[in-house]
This record gives sequence, C-alpha cells and structure tokens, in this order.
Amino acid sequence: MNCRVLFRSLIVFASLATPIFAADAGKDPSPQDIIQRFAAKEADFSTARGNYTYRQTVKITELDAAGNPEGKYELVEDIIFTPDGKRTSRVVRAPMSTLHILLTPEAFSVKPKHLEKGKRYFEGQIWVDDRDLQIVKTYGKGVGIVKKGNEFPRFETYREQIDGKYWFPTYTHADDVLHFPGQDQRITMTVKYQDYKQFKSQSNITFGNEATDDKKPDQNPK
Repeated sequence: MNCRVLFRSLIVFASLATPIFAADAGKDPSPQDIIQRFAAKEADFSTARGNYTYRQTVKITELDAAGNPEGKYELVEDIIFTPDGKRTSRVVRAPMSTLHILLTPEAFSVKPKHLEKGKRYFEGQIWVDDRDLQIVKTYGKGVGIVKKGNEFPRFETYREQIDGKYWFPTYTHADDVLHFPGQDQRITMTVKYQDYKQFKSQSNITFGNEATDDKKPDQNPK
C-alpha cells in the first residue's frame, strides 16, 4: 500500500457526500478530484459502520512532569444492537477513574464549524491510499467553539480494511499537553476498535396460517 497523497486541510465530516467529478481521460486526478472521491467514500463508510458491532476500549493516563502516571481512566464497552435493532452500548469494564481532569462528552468528538447541529469539524492531516483513494490515517484535533476550559488533544488514527471493502478505524493514540487555566496537563490516550461484525437481524417469516395438529391439511385432496 502506497500512502503518498497527504493533505493538510479542514474537512467537514458531516458534509462528505460530495459529488464525484471524473477526471479527464489520460490525466492524473487533481487534488480536488481526489478529495471529492475519498469524501464520497467516507460517507459510505460512515453509513456502513453504523451497521456493525464492535468492542471499544478507551484508556487515558495523566502524566506528571517526569512522565510518571498520576491518574487513570479506562472504559471497555461493546457497541451492539438490541433485539429490536436499536444501536446501543454495553459496558464490559469501567474501573473507578482516578483522573484529576474532568472528562466531557466533547473530549471524544469534534465540533461543528458554524455550530450546526449534527456536523463535525476536523483540522489536521489525512493520508489517502493512492490506488483506492481511501483514508488510511488521520492526525489532528477537533476544533470549534467549545465551553471555556475544555481542551482537545491531538490524536492519530489508523484504519484497516474490514470485510474486504470498508476502511474503519481500529486504533487511535494521543500524547499531548492540555492547557487548562492555571495548569498544564500531559495525557496519553489510546482507543482500540476490535471485533467488527456486521449486524444481521433474525426473523421468521410465515406465509398464510400455520397448520396445527388438530387441523391438518387433507392428505388426499380431491
């Protein structure tokens, strides 16, 4: 795999369903063509990932000035579906947190550019495979207007091909210093996504009325 195409850009992940424009025959695709192609694929992958179950493991460690661990946080949960097909999560392991910083929901998500509900914004670098034009690695951070005192670490995410066609994230790592009012705090974070399995609902289909023992069909119909 050759990952030669490297872009530094601002990508609106919630607006990735961008139309694809074919490059002129015999010419290499332009950067805009490449962006539009992998953006459209990204939208497809996001939809497909919503139909998969997987295990997500999050570990965060606070480090002192000498690099020694001070506080820890761990959460292992399975992303699953309920019997009626609704997506949910089931906690597998969640020891008591000893972190000194307060985790917020924003700590694991990017923020919208114009505070538009449902849109995500990311600033950083994207590595795209030059053959399949798929995103295989990202490095950056969430940006946007957030509550005062909230900080976002820079993180690196690697992807792997699942079921021979989808490039899903499998490993995220961060090692950064968060600048809080009056305090700087170095943290490390790893997130693993494992055991991707496509969700398939089970159902029984019966045509007509099912025969019972006291009302069997005529064995010798006229």
